[in-house]
Amino acid sequence: PAGSAAPSAAPDPPKPAAYGAAAMTDLVDEIQWSSCECLNAASKDGLGRVMKQGLRDQEDLLLESDADEQLLLTIAFKGPMKVHSLQVDAPSDGRAPKEVS
Repeated sequence: PAGSAAPSAAPDPPKPAAYGAAAMTDLVDEIQWSSCECLNAASKDGLGRVMKQGLRDQEDLLLESDADEQLLLTIAFKGPMKVHSLQVDAPSDGRAPKEVS
């Protein structure tokens, strides 16, 4: 009909209460520990120590390579996961990773 306005675009849906970093969840309970490994770690139990709650919060814990500057990690989950980011904490004495890929 003449004079009627064009339909307007639907408004954007509201963002969830927690958005961005605040919406992220610690997936430690979803990890299949028996299938995780670090192929070249200096310590065989290092990966579990630096990832498990309670242990990983100790500042002196490190996961270091036994051969070179690379760590080859496999982190397996109990089911499909959508991983947005991975937090890596490192000492400030020059041993921090220069690249994560």
